[in-house]
Amino acid sequence: MRAWRKPRRALLTEQRITAPREKRQNGNEAITGLPEQVILSPTDQRTLGFYWPFKGEYDPRALVRTLNRQGMRLALLVVVEKARPLISKAWLPNGRMEPGV
Repeated sequence: MRAWRKPRRALLTEQRITAPREKRQNGNEAITGLPEQVILSPTDQRTLGFYWPFKGEYDPRALVRTLNRQGMRLALLVVVEKARPLISKAWLPNGRMEPGV
C-alpha cells in the first residue's frame, strides 16, 4: 500500500497545484455546498474539525466561516510534529494563528 500511495499522492498533489484557479474555485464551491446537507444544526453543540488548505487541497474556510456565523464551534486540526497524531485547537475567524510544521 505504501509503495502505491506515495507516488499516487504526489501525482494527485501535482494535479491540484497545476489545475487552473477557476477549476479549483469551482470545485471548492461544489464541495462547500455538500456539508450543509449533512451537518446537523449548529445549535446541537457539536464541534466541527477542519484543516487549513495545503498544496491545492479543497479550501474549507468559506464553509467554516459560514458555520461560525451560525453558531457552530470549530476546531482547526494542527500538525504538532511530523508523523505524529494531529491535535485540534478551538478556532475563530480572525483569531491568532501560529505557524505549524
